[in-house]
Amino acid sequence: MVVNKKAWVKIAKVMDGDFELQQLLREYSDDRQYNKAHEDRLFYWQDIKWYDSYSEISKLMAAVQESGYDNFYFMRIGEGLDDIEVDGGFWDNPFEIRCDRSIEYSFSDI
Repeated sequence: MVVNKKAWVKIAKVMDGDFELQQLLREYSDDRQYNKAHEDRLFYWQDIKWYDSYSEISKLMAAVQESGYDNFYFMRIGEGLDDIEVDGGFWDNPFEIRCDRSIEYSFSDI
């Protein structure tokens, strides 16, 4: 997920005093990046169940969506080949987040 400053301000207000949401963003994210020039943030989670029924997930997504479509870019890849969710219009972000699918193999002359 990539958020710009406007979205981050919205998230920070919701996060204030919400321990579960703080954990999701600070402890459970596998990677966090901050772009100082534009004050954009990237959060990356791997091996996390992303269900709207989880309160911290629904609070985060509600705050991000309330910030406006052009202020965030969210991508979730599930277990199935066609299980990809994309939301938001912040495509022109400094992290160039994208989904790549490839087939890789190794060849040896036995």
